[in-house]
Amino acid sequence: MKRFRGLPKEQRECFEKIAAGARFRHHPRTLAILEHKGLIEFETMTVKFPGRLGSITATLPYVPIPIHMEWCAWCAENVEVESDETDNKPSLWDWLCSDD
Repeated sequence: MKRFRGLPKEQRECFEKIAAGARFRHHPRTLAILEHKGLIEFETMTVKFPGRLGSITATLPYVPIPIHMEWCAWCAENVEVESDETDNKPSLWDWLCSDD
């Protein structure tokens, strides 16, 4: 897919962590670029505590379902094995950047 072309390593790693469900802090500029490219979206969640404890609101990034499905399909096709054969397999980004 063309929208993945030219993504620096930091942005690719950020996307993969979000797609895998990891909740790490990412640089706001990296998140803004991924959002602009349509690779992630944001969800605002509010947790209300009982009594006078109030609530907390957090905005978290997530990968939209169509993009996540493409990522999962690639992962299913490129399962790591214990031999040296994995060195010859295309990367996630090679697969997503293909014009097929």
